Amino acid sequence: MDGASTSTQRLAAQVIGPGQVRMVHKPLPWPDAGQVRVRLEGCGICASNLVPWSGPAWQSYPLAPGELGHEAWGWIDAVGIGVDPAREGERVAVFGTHGFASHEVVPEDAALPVPKALEGKPVPAEPLACALSIFRMARIGRGDRVVIIGVGFLGAMLTRMATDAGAAVIALSRRQESLDLAREQGAATTALLGDEAEVHAAVDALTDGQGCDVAVECTGSQEPLDIAARLLRESGRLVIAGYHQEGPRQVDMQLWNWRALEIVNAHVRDRSTVLETMREAMDLWSEGAIDPSSLLTHVYPLERLSDGLDAARDKPPRFVKGLVMMPFSRKRLRLAFLGLGWIGRDRMERLSASGLADVVALADSDQNALAACQATARHATQAQALEDIFSERPDAVVIATPSAGHAEQAIRTLEAGMAVFCQKPLGRTAGETAAVVDAARRADKLLAVDLSYRHTEAARALQREISSGRLGELSFVDLCFHNSYGPDKEWFYDRHRAGGGCLTDLGTHLVDLALWLLDWPEMKCTSAQVRHRGDRVPIEGSAVEDFALATLETPSGLPIRLSCSWKLPAGQDAEISASFYGAGGGVSMRNLGGSFYDFETRRLNGCTSEILASPPDDWSGRAAMAWLDRLAHDSCYDPACERLVDVAAVLDDIYASAGVLRDPFSHV
Repeated sequence: MDGASTSTQRLAAQVIGPGQVRMVHKPLPWPDAGQVRVRLEGCGICASNLVPWSGPAWQSYPLAPGELGHEAWGWIDAVGIGVDPAREGERVAVFGTHGFASHEVVPEDAALPVPKALEGKPVPAEPLACALSIFRMARIGRGDRVVIIGVGFLGAMLTRMATDAGAAVIALSRRQESLDLAREQGAATTALLGDEAEVHAAVDALTDGQGCDVAVECTGSQEPLDIAARLLRESGRLVIAGYHQEGPRQVDMQLWNWRALEIVNAHVRDRSTVLETMREAMDLWSEGAIDPSSLLTHVYPLERLSDGLDAARDKPPRFVKGLVMMPFSRKRLRLAFLGLGWIGRDRMERLSASGLADVVALADSDQNALAACQATARHATQAQALEDIFSERPDAVVIATPSAGHAEQAIRTLEAGMAVFCQKPLGRTAGETAAVVDAARRADKLLAVDLSYRHTEAARALQREISSGRLGELSFVDLCFHNSYGPDKEWFYDRHRAGGGCLTDLGTHLVDLALWLLDWPEMKCTSAQVRHRGDRVPIEGSAVEDFALATLETPSGLPIRLSCSWKLPAGQDAEISASFYGAGGGVSMRNLGGSFYDFETRRLNGCTSEILASPPDDWSGRAAMAWLDRLAHDSCYDPACERLVDVAAVLDDIYASAGVLRDPFSHV
């Protein structure tokens, strides 16, 4: 893409209050002498954004449009007097402060040419320069024993750099997923931050009880700063890499003095040094000496900056670093749709309306379903089978067919070189699900499933409250989903075509929510019952369960009760809830008035409660949009889909515990 601009407006995201963003249109600015205007492609989300986003007392609002964004890149589309006109169209990394916008004007030298080897890649050069600068100031060398505290993007980059330099790294974090990431980046050992006995034991084992040579504190918080000093040997080096922007810090000066610690403030404020380090970081990336690609995990359109900032705070599964992409930067994708029942048609209409994709092919055996989609996708090729739409060479296929076909259809699509978004369940068993995930991995193609309830504001409020630790140690989880009238398609009631009944249909959402909210613990079923019209599900025939009740347990002993049904007289259309109880209170998400769409989340405090989230919330297409946003940025395999196998395995365990004989599916 060249840098030519056809817009006369600058679109910017403006933070107007704690957790609040509005989109602002202003006339497109023109660069002054010595300046360039950059039409931005994207901008990284930095952990330093989170304090202003949270609303500290010292922060005044509104911020300027685009403010907080300082990790941008794009194309020069206009130059001021004194700047070589040949720079127009040049792809550049930007050293600026207002990058959450479609355009930014900066001094010419703050627009740094991106090496050709990085063409097509997102290039947030500023955080790479931060990591490189910190690594150099830490003076880490071969044989050093290094503790890195906090494993987000910065900690992960430093872990890899230190390991490549020959150091032995111990990584500390409060999240097991972050420790797993540190292992992937080469850490010799890891330990959970918060259990100081475990931490000291790990450090003692790595250093023979002497303490570390270097400690790099990456969190910007008081407690990790204290721990860093305690883990160092005498004359060790304490590197302060975290951004401490929340006020004064207290330090144990006696310890610092006694151990003769060398203190390194690894923040650079010299502008010329930052610019040169940004150049060097991009050169190292282009040469293959460093590669942050696997750490750039989540992508959000500019209009969903608030979701990106929330994700940087709440850390959804596999999150390391988020990027905001500008509207013009994403290519229009070619999508095909297989299965056009109500949900397939709904997803087709929503994705088509996004402006990011063209519908090029539709397939369904029902001519009426095809006709109903004519107005939305009048130029799409119409077909009756999957093979017929492959000839249109779509970038991806959205699958919304009866469940029995999902695994086979997804595998064929992936093997044909196209990404997949599929209705749940991806497979009727964990075996089928794993086969699809393996196919996505082999094809290096994006795979996702429409597990939409976790995308509600109510579920996000659950996640925030649970991850905050305010509930204390959890003691009980209660999940239910009762649909008073059941599905309206005959195939749902056929074991061979659906794989299961209400547990497969509704329980999948409940299991996914529980695993996601509890950060993916192992779960075992300790007891289960499934019923068909009040009796045991027949071993022979095709009948499926219309009621399921199960008790699950995590390795820590946390009990989880799950119940779901079709046609239970619930007194309303549906009863849906997910409740989590701990020593410090509870939090509960429930549907309102029997609605399948309106949810409220409350914090439970003894006999009182407070609302954390409430309608309106237009969430039903968010899972599909999140997939489309990711696809527009990167169609490659996303390891997050491996969690789908975990969900399917829990369902298999429930069926087995209930004594239900499931079909010996081929596991494709």
